[in-house]
Amino acid sequence: MLRQDIVQKSNTGSSLSSKFPSLHAMGSSPDQCPVPFLLELIQLYEKGKPSEFFNFFDSNQKTLKADQLLHSNYDLMVRKIRVVSLCDSIFFSQKNSNRISFEEISKIVGVPIEEVELLVIHVLSIKLISGTIDEARGQLVIEAVKPRELNDERLVQLKNKYVNWQSTISGSLDFIKQC
Repeated sequence: MLRQDIVQKSNTGSSLSSKFPSLHAMGSSPDQCPVPFLLELIQLYEKGKPSEFFNFFDSNQKTLKADQLLHSNYDLMVRKIRVVSLCDSIFFSQKNSNRISFEEISKIVGVPIEEVELLVIHVLSIKLISGTIDEARGQLVIEAVKPRELNDERLVQLKNKYVNWQSTISGSLDFIKQC
C-alpha cells in the first residue's frame, strides 16, 4: 500500500495528525509497516527528542523533499516535537522547583533564547501547561502539566510525585502542630 493510499484512507480532518494513520494501523515494527519512514517519524514523536527528530530529517532529506505533505508541514512538525519535548521534560523533572528558566527551555527544545517566550506562550495557550511567565526572571512558573499518555512510566512518575508531595505536607503539618 502506498503512503498516499494510507493518507487518503485516514484523512478525515484538516489537521496534520489526522492526515497520518495511527501507529496501531501501521504496525509496530518497520517490517509490518507499509511506509517505514512514517513509522519512524511517529516513533520519534513518541520519544519527544528534538535532536533525534532533526537527525532523522537530515539523514532523510531526499524523502522529505519528495513528499509534499511532509515537506509542506515541516514547520508544524518541528513546533510539535518541541512542544512534546518541553512538556515531557517538565513532567519528568526531578526538581522540587516549579520554575524553569528560559535558558533551560532553550537547551531542551533546541531554539534560540529569543524564541523561547513564543513557544511558552503557545504551550500555555493550548493548555498543555498551566502556569505563568515571570518576565523579570526569564522563567516559566509551572502550576501543572498534562502528560501525553498515562503509560506505566508516567503512572510511576505521578505516584512518586504524589508520595513526595504527601511527605512534604506531612512534614509541614508536624511542624505546625509543634508550634
